[in-house]
Amino acid sequence: MPVPYRAALYVMPGASDPLGAFGAAWLGRTADGAPLPPRPVEPAGWSAAALDVVTAEPRRYGFHATLRAPFRPADGVDLDMIEARAADLAAALPPVVITQGLQLRRIAHFLALVPAVHSEALQNFAARIVEGTNDLRRPLDADDRAKRLAKSRLTPRQIELMDRWGYPHVLEDFRFHMTLTGRLPEDEPAVGRLFDALAGATAGFAGRPFIIDAIAVAVEFEPGAPFICHRRFALSG
Repeated sequence: MPVPYRAALYVMPGASDPLGAFGAAWLGRTADGAPLPPRPVEPAGWSAAALDVVTAEPRRYGFHATLRAPFRPADGVDLDMIEARAADLAAALPPVVITQGLQLRRIAHFLALVPAVHSEALQNFAARIVEGTNDLRRPLDADDRAKRLAKSRLTPRQIELMDRWGYPHVLEDFRFHMTLTGRLPEDEPAVGRLFDALAGATAGFAGRPFIIDAIAVAVEFEPGAPFICHRRFALSG
């Protein structure tokens, strides 16, 4: 099997799932090649072009929540090995139920769907994925580390997590989120209309349990290419 430029492990519902269909339609791209429905909501004062701009960054990754952030494979690691590890983890881990569903939140400069209540089962699940895949990744080199430090204001603990696990927002710093926008504009009234429209469109997902029943291997085959959902593995532990 080929060695991708980067791979990641995501929660990535498909187009047959109502949440996956909504996320793909909103972002304007399906990561698994399914047909793309029309964008589900157009906030007042927002043109289609403006929505394309604000969704451009998450569109490249596909609608997802990160478990193992994108990584360069270690020497000798190919896609077969990454998929085999994902399959082993999926066989060992049971589905996770977020009883009260997901709700829209503003996180710093972007909007995302997050669990309505904290879930220790979800935190433990994400930790198992990170711990169980760390040997697959190439360690950060000095340039990558410097870029990440320059990009974000990390705490000493987050830097420690990044150096140990390749990404700062893991273990106790992990926050499950399904990103719906990139950086928001400075126009707060426009952002407010965007938030209100998305909150209405996603209200149903807060009213029913959200079940994580699979992990996806997502792949960026060439630098800068869109991530695709290469394969999903059902949780059966």
